[in-house]
Amino acid sequence: MNDWLSSIEKDYELDILFACEAGSRAWGLAGEHSDFDIRFIYRHRSLKQYLSLKKAQSVMDFQSPFDVSGFDLFKAFELISKSNPSIYEWAFSPIIYKDIGQFSTQLKMVIETNYSPYALFKHYRSLSKRNIIEVSKGSYSLKKQKQLLQAVRAELIRTGIMKTKKVRSPFEFIENAKTNYSNMSSAYFTITEAKRNNELLLPKEVENLIRLLQFSLIETDEENEIPKIQSSIDKLDKWIWKILGI
Repeated sequence: MNDWLSSIEKDYELDILFACEAGSRAWGLAGEHSDFDIRFIYRHRSLKQYLSLKKAQSVMDFQSPFDVSGFDLFKAFELISKSNPSIYEWAFSPIIYKDIGQFSTQLKMVIETNYSPYALFKHYRSLSKRNIIEVSKGSYSLKKQKQLLQAVRAELIRTGIMKTKKVRSPFEFIENAKTNYSNMSSAYFTITEAKRNNELLLPKEVENLIRLLQFSLIETDEENEIPKIQSSIDKLDKWIWKILGI
């Protein structure tokens, strides 16, 4: 993995500041045939790339030998300023492939202090609702079971944000669910076990789980107490300048 990432740096004249696993392997759900889903943040080595009329390449994608996607520093920080959920999950991934100058430590700190808990809360609610709608259409399948798993996971993260009123690791929210012994946490571990074994839940289990999700997603007054934080652009700018050495 390190050799492959190094080859990308050499071929494209860039430095990968941070690279992590973002798929099923990160969530501890990898099966025998699971892909590697690598996500990274990079900077171009030459400052001229950022001072040219021809804009620097801000997104990179590779399909072989791994499923890989990377964001340029400015693209990533723009998304961070908008409380982007994808980078939120990358930052706290338990599987890190590259971390230059403790980039991940700073990234986590920025996300915990600069992200809007309410924005993330709304994202995971929407994600759960969308997946429930998709699962309810037509016959049940392994693809729909994956969507159901995403709906349950999103609901556990949403609930964690609502209870703590803070931005914390999504993996921490899932881990904490293990000790809550709630119906939702029990459902999560039932469906994750089915995924690992490449097995489908029984129709009655799916029906009960959808009903449980729908009930959990009912709006409450408690949601109004979740902080709505405006990201500090100045802090992000200073971090960018430090990384670029200017």
